[in-house]
Amino acid sequence: MLSFNLHRLRYIIILMIGMTSVSYGQTNLLKGWETNTEKALIELSEFKKGGPPKDGIPSIDDPKFITSDDADSWLAF
Repeated sequence: MLSFNLHRLRYIIILMIGMTSVSYGQTNLLKGWETNTEKALIELSEFKKGGPPKDGIPSIDDPKFITSDDADSWLAF
């Protein structure tokens, strides 16, 4: 019984640490930046987080490889 309670306590502590770490990391996204937001052309409230949904970027199933010698003709170096 004592072993079960210790495992339960361990999981609760890990969960609490994880929850506080996530909330602490998201408190102020501009903290640490030295950006003058008064000069912004677009209101910061207009920005929305997001991006493509899960599996929204297709995989490269059949990539084409070429040698570096062949790439020299079209690389800009």
